[in-house]
Amino acid sequence: MAQPPGGYAAWTNLNYDAQDTSRSNLLLNSQDDHVKKVIQHSFILLWASFTWIDAYTDLMAIIKYLQKALLKAAMHLKVNEMVDRLSNDAEYGMVLLGLLSARISAWCIQPKKNAVLAVATNYRISHNNVNCTAAWLKELAYIYCGDVADDSKKQKHSLDPAWPYENPLILAMLEHKFKSSQSDRPNGKEIPIPMLALVATSVYATTKEWECGPHIKADFGSNIFENTYRWHVNFLWKILKDGPNKFHTMMHWIYIETNGRNVQTEETQTQFSAFFDMSKMVDD
Repeated sequence: MAQPPGGYAAWTNLNYDAQDTSRSNLLLNSQDDHVKKVIQHSFILLWASFTWIDAYTDLMAIIKYLQKALLKAAMHLKVNEMVDRLSNDAEYGMVLLGLLSARISAWCIQPKKNAVLAVATNYRISHNNVNCTAAWLKELAYIYCGDVADDSKKQKHSLDPAWPYENPLILAMLEHKFKSSQSDRPNGKEIPIPMLALVATSVYATTKEWECGPHIKADFGSNIFENTYRWHVNFLWKILKDGPNKFHTMMHWIYIETNGRNVQTEETQTQFSAFFDMSKMVDD
């Protein structure tokens, strides 16, 4: 078999849909078995990174990590011809990056799609109830177990500051398969920090879309809400630092509650600490 330009192994060439004259539809199952295995192993590395390290990052950071994931996968599988081509053929690498980045975008956007269907119902939000929307956004009330005040029914809020991230909607959106091997609890399974932060950010972004009355959909995939995501990540790490037992109890309980289920502005976020009460959290 003739060598492709550059002297790379011919089997490393990528196969496209025969009906696609633009060569934009790369078919995973049509690739050589070695190429397919490298791509599939890259997906595993990406999912691990997405789940445990960072679920909402900027494009340049994604590209850098994708490049590393492809090379790491090829090296791990000892597919030296792929290592050679990925290291020296920039165009080849970019085509594969496009395939992988599409998967990451889908992972990131899915919780937001789920939130769009559920937020209005769960939080009693509508176009003519902006006060309710504002109440859920204030002090990040949307992550707590309980309900905000309903002025029309003269009800006070029933939010519990000892139960952050345990609002039923957030629990319902989390998937049961996320677990931690870092907990000291026997058989301890925990929701990973990036996953919980991503779901909370999705709920926040969807709630913000009702802030002015009519529902105005915002772009979620372009990292517009990265500051909110980072805030949740940092806050969860702060709970871990200040009260490790409370943190592991909370994350383990969230995992148990979600197991088997079917599944902000900076000013607002700074108000959160005034409401949050770690002393009332369960320490098991």
